[in-house]
Amino acid sequence: MVRSNKICEEEELYYSGKVAVHCKGNQTTRVLKATYTCETDIKHALWCTFHTSTPDHLIKSKESESNDSIEKSIECICLLDSYTLKVFTENGEDYVSALQFQVKHFFFVRIK
Repeated sequence: MVRSNKICEEEELYYSGKVAVHCKGNQTTRVLKATYTCETDIKHALWCTFHTSTPDHLIKSKESESNDSIEKSIECICLLDSYTLKVFTENGEDYVSALQFQVKHFFFVRIK
């Protein structure tokens, strides 16, 4: 899977077996950004943006009476294997969620 990037022109995310590879670069130069490994074969790998909001009162002092929230976009790489969904953020955080069912095949449908 390839996507355009403003800074380095192109990013590539591909997987084979239990390993996924994330590279950045252009037509002449590629730089390995990260590799990821799962316990079972990867069924699908994709870039994903999560949108979160943190209530303002959790960030500011208790005297603040604002009911606003701070919204944030988190760019991630998601890997789906037979038993888990793994999420890796650009700043190095990673999350794993066990699936309640085994995945044999994955069909990706983009909804707009």
